[in-house]
Amino acid sequence: MFPILKRDTCLFFILLLQMHLKSAQAREECVSGVYDAITRTSDGNTYAFQGSMVSKLTPSGNYVAPGYPKPICSVFVGLPSHLDAALHWENTGKTYFFKGCQYYRFSGTTLDSGYPKSISANWQGVPCDIDAAVVWSGNGRTYFFKGSVYYRYNRDTNRVDSGYPSSFGTNRWSGLPSPINAAFQWKNGKTYFFRGEQYYRYNDGQDRVDSGYPLITTEEWLGCEKSSPLSEATKDMCYFV
Repeated sequence: MFPILKRDTCLFFILLLQMHLKSAQAREECVSGVYDAITRTSDGNTYAFQGSMVSKLTPSGNYVAPGYPKPICSVFVGLPSHLDAALHWENTGKTYFFKGCQYYRFSGTTLDSGYPKSISANWQGVPCDIDAAVVWSGNGRTYFFKGSVYYRYNRDTNRVDSGYPSSFGTNRWSGLPSPINAAFQWKNGKTYFFRGEQYYRYNDGQDRVDSGYPLITTEEWLGCEKSSPLSEATKDMCYFV
């Protein structure tokens, strides 16, 4: 573990990571498929977060883009490591990241002024330390997941709907395990849920998990035969953020 460092030393650790990865192509040196959060952003990219690292996925979603993974601090300046969840609203172009009792709002990869802010002050009824969040195309509502329950959030009233939280499999999310590590809606209109090294593809139109799932995240999303976790020297580069 490195001692507490200043933000301007992030460049040094980027160079250290590049030396460790050599070609810096995650196709050849695969990372673990256990995500803290995964989200799309207004620039059209998809990012997966793991500890203090972030990986940008290729447009096909089958590989990690060349040059990744990178320290979160080098791509999303001001965003802490070890996130709880991430959420993207396409109609506003804003991406939200949640950690503990705070949230961060980004435009693309730029932190908006005035953030972070308190979850309780702006997302009434949403608890701290959530596991995952996603906008579901089945009804356009935003859902938050924590443990074995989920919350349906109403953007018009800026609060969780009455009757929530509710348990998995009650009215929705049948076939999904709990807890969930991460979730997001991809460009194909389907929602993906990640738990451990596996993921589930949820068919929003039929309101169920697609047959044949779960699958292995590293094999299907990262183009790997098996995962090869990052060394301890590169895991916590931005832990001080």
